[in-house]
Formats: sequence, C-alpha cells, structure tokens
Amino acid sequence: SRSGTFPQITFKDNVANVEIDLPSLKEQQHIVQKINTINEKIVLNNQINDNLVA
Repeated sequence: SRSGTFPQITFKDNVANVEIDLPSLKEQQHIVQKINTINEKIVLNNQINDNLVA
C-alpha cells in the first residue's frame, strides 16, 4: 500500500535487534543530576532577568 523511493522499515526485521550502548545506571543518574543543576540555574537566571526588566 506504500509507494515511493524509500523502502518500508519494519520493526521486527530492521530495528528489533539493534543494540544501543548506554552508560551505567549510576552514570546516567550523575548526568541527570548535572542537567538538573543547569536547569535550576537557567530558571534562576530567567527570574533575575524578569526582575531586571520590570
């Protein structure tokens, strides 16, 4: 039912067996902590900037 120049990609045949290397859970948690710290600083800077504009 599909037409075009690209072949159909099926999960079972093309993607199901692809292995993805991920960092350990401990390292993932460490990365998340770093990102959360950066996000908190962004929120704080946005609040400071909002006060400067007002």
